[in-house]
Amino acid sequence: MNIDTLVSTTHGKLRGYVENGLGVWKGIPYAKAPIGSLRFKSPEPMDIWQDTKDATNYAPSSPQLQLDNPIGDISEDCLYLNIWSPGTDGRKRPVLFWIHGGAYISGSGSITAYDGSVLAKNGEVVVVTINYRLGPFGFLYTKDLPDGDLIDTNIGHRDQLMALNWVRENIACFGGDPENITIFGESAGGASVVNLLGSPLAKGLFHKAIVESPCSYHIVYSDKAKATLITRRFLELLGIKDHSAKLLLDVSTEDIVKAAIKLVDEIALSHPGTIAFQPLIGDDFLRESAHTAIKNGSGSHVPLIIGSNQDEGTVFAGMPAPVMPVQDKQMELFLENVYPDTSTSIKEAYSTIPASSRSVKMGGDAIIWHSVTTIADAMQSKCPTYLYRFKWSSDYLKAAGLRSFHSLEIPFVFGTLDATDSKPMLEAADKNEVEKLSTIIQDCWLNFARTGNPNSGEGFHWEKYDSTDRFAIVFDKEIGFEHDIEARYRKAWQEQ
Repeated sequence: MNIDTLVSTTHGKLRGYVENGLGVWKGIPYAKAPIGSLRFKSPEPMDIWQDTKDATNYAPSSPQLQLDNPIGDISEDCLYLNIWSPGTDGRKRPVLFWIHGGAYISGSGSITAYDGSVLAKNGEVVVVTINYRLGPFGFLYTKDLPDGDLIDTNIGHRDQLMALNWVRENIACFGGDPENITIFGESAGGASVVNLLGSPLAKGLFHKAIVESPCSYHIVYSDKAKATLITRRFLELLGIKDHSAKLLLDVSTEDIVKAAIKLVDEIALSHPGTIAFQPLIGDDFLRESAHTAIKNGSGSHVPLIIGSNQDEGTVFAGMPAPVMPVQDKQMELFLENVYPDTSTSIKEAYSTIPASSRSVKMGGDAIIWHSVTTIADAMQSKCPTYLYRFKWSSDYLKAAGLRSFHSLEIPFVFGTLDATDSKPMLEAADKNEVEKLSTIIQDCWLNFARTGNPNSGEGFHWEKYDSTDRFAIVFDKEIGFEHDIEARYRKAWQEQ
């Protein structure tokens, strides 16, 4: 395979390295550093550089609002991406563009579970992972406050757009096809994919989409009034009494992070199911919710895979202030705030579940599964749509009460079963079993990236989803198929 690690992009030359038969380029800047006068501003294209840039190490990630998150180096200078490619030989390979999750407050494209080498090698595809701005650096709304125009809206999503534009312009240099880009992501990354589907600014930048466990609109969106209240409280925590956005420009990174962590916990407890720093509805990126845009026909209509895990809420249950309403008091307040007219019927639908685990199941369904079925219903009449449920778990995870928890599918998708970030998930699991399932899932994702259809023509057949049969594939120790998974719970949330 022809791999030239010296690549000429539209902004300058990059030097990567070869590893396991793949070209690898890490820490590629796709926009100017968002610091100084560019802090809280939409990303700007890189200037052309003259020297060859080293692209052999990951770059810093966005400041994190989870202090125990072992991401590595962090900095406001964080707009970088990473590429794995089988060759720089002029061939046009499908491109898989990954958007990480982390509730819009944590995460990175350099997490070991997202290493693109296995996918790239197994599928003869190019894999891209990105960083984007998080928390108040990426999702702060100040337009209705003094000097509020100094800070742009939906900055984190605009970073994703900038990265997509960079990939479209440059991926051919890395052996990728700019006319065959699949965006995929999990949790807030999955919700980001949904928002890109609904954004008029993203049209034409991608051709297929895979959405894994997306957060629902309770977490995904803020309107201007709600966002203004949250920002006022954030500024108060920083000691900015007159709520002037201008003063925020000079606050240190450390102080912003400390105040943001306090606010995230406050909001999680007072308004369960809400994240303090959320994408905003009502600007040029999201004129309306992605679901509304898709349903009304104004979104991007591209082939879609969408699904979630069986036990989304379990991993949040032990947190002191979980972003998902999985504790009994949280669930009561969530239903009171969001579903006041149908809370009784929702509770009735879950009445047969043991009280000890009821709120965990309800929270996972409300925030994740409800979003999955809502988006699938909106897309199925407009483009090929495929629904999945990831149900695999190990005896170890079952004994720990986690079962098939939120994000468990990721190492199966990437084939990173032995990665540092994956090992705790797969403790004591049957190696042959997980490798077999990982191969099946990768094959589906890779077939889809190539053709828009996850089927290979051999073995099982994954039927398209429609709102009548509601067909879904079930990824477990053995592959299964179901119609209208947990219909009783789906109807409880959709009939609100």
